[in-house]
Amino acid sequence: MAKTYLLPKEGTFYKANLHSHTTVSDGNFTPEEAKEKYRAAGYSILAFTDHRVIEEHGELNDPDFLTLIGYEMDITGWDGNVLKTHHMNAIVREPGNYRFVPNPEGYSTEIIQNTIDELNDSGFLVIHNHPDWSSQEPSDYLPLNGFFAMEAYNNISHVHNGDGFSIAAYDTALRHGKKLYCLATDDNHDEPNTFGEHGGTDSFGGFTMIKAEKLTYGAVIEALLSGSFYSSMGPKIYNYYIEDGRLCVDCDPVSCIYLKSVRPGSSAACFAFSDSLTHAEFDLSSLPCNKDGSTYARIDIVTHDGKFAFTNPIFLVRDSEEDW
Repeated sequence: MAKTYLLPKEGTFYKANLHSHTTVSDGNFTPEEAKEKYRAAGYSILAFTDHRVIEEHGELNDPDFLTLIGYEMDITGWDGNVLKTHHMNAIVREPGNYRFVPNPEGYSTEIIQNTIDELNDSGFLVIHNHPDWSSQEPSDYLPLNGFFAMEAYNNISHVHNGDGFSIAAYDTALRHGKKLYCLATDDNHDEPNTFGEHGGTDSFGGFTMIKAEKLTYGAVIEALLSGSFYSSMGPKIYNYYIEDGRLCVDCDPVSCIYLKSVRPGSSAACFAFSDSLTHAEFDLSSLPCNKDGSTYARIDIVTHDGKFAFTNPIFLVRDSEEDW
């Protein structure tokens, strides 16, 4: 039976952190230290996204390690009685072919949308960072368009504040027709005083596995643009495909595998009492849909100790409205 591979059959998985900070802004590690620590932890790709400043680190590239160029922008201001903030990462699509966009003045939906548009026009992939940490409500992000991806997990937000998961915000965006991918990142600042003598770190907690033809800037960006990746806090996904109308996943042993779609409470799931599940498949013909016939499907896998991995969604349209 023919398979439609949602993660490419060919290529190599490269482990990436797409959100990091160094001494260029407010991180504790120099770029050189960050590279060595991430490479020692099994990473092949590190995006440097220091706050409000873009600095290239091509001198750190070698055959088994690639740096991506980027920065983090924050737009903060009062919305009536409430202080609102919106953070987003800008990742350069093509080195040498981009224009830095400074932080705008003021805060409004119009200002944020204009900034997203300008970043896209200036050669960047634009990522919606940690909406839960930013205390965002759907009314803050549903009017916005042009994001490449949203962080479903942000490690430093989880470690420091317990609000690193933005899975509900991500699914809310998908249910409302936003077509964007899903990331897990560190957002590491590596602040030693946070943990003191008890150890711990805000690095190595969220990562993206990018399946690319080779470890070059162009091949990695092409893989990101095509959605050829998944994101994780630990468990790995090996295959993600459609076969005979069923959405299938092969993964590390986990306790739960969930199918997520447009309607709350409509998810399907496989459960085990221990980490023993390595495969699941879900019938796409039974997916609920919105009134216009649109729907999506994606998969979460979860270990017994609560570590998630997230697939990117597939988007479908039914010929007729679901009859519920």
